[in-house]
Amino acid sequence: MNTERQNIVIATICGWYQCPVEENPDFRWRHPDYISPHDPRPEMKGRYGLVEPPNYHNNLNAMHDAEGILTHEQYTQFHKELAWVVSKDEVYSGPRYFLIHATAAQRAEAFLRTLNLWTDE
Repeated sequence: MNTERQNIVIATICGWYQCPVEENPDFRWRHPDYISPHDPRPEMKGRYGLVEPPNYHNNLNAMHDAEGILTHEQYTQFHKELAWVVSKDEVYSGPRYFLIHATAAQRAEAFLRTLNLWTDE
């Protein structure tokens, strides 16, 4: 599964959505909390309009946020998937290693495998 596809799938799971822009034939993204451009809350000004979702594949903070949507059962499965992903990429050195040193890319793969959305391309 390529990086771009991983980011799109994870963004969609996390509530980001694509919307057409009249001036631009391409689709752009909206943040899950986006309400409207006329939202009176000052903290929303210019923040949630047409933007790009996080680069989950390269950003540990973004993956941390994505992992937060998993249920307890899914999170347990995520740990198993993450251990497998890390051990196939590097020398696996114990149960704590995969949690502490896993890269964003490894977490993204484990996340998608947990939700049965990973495809080998």
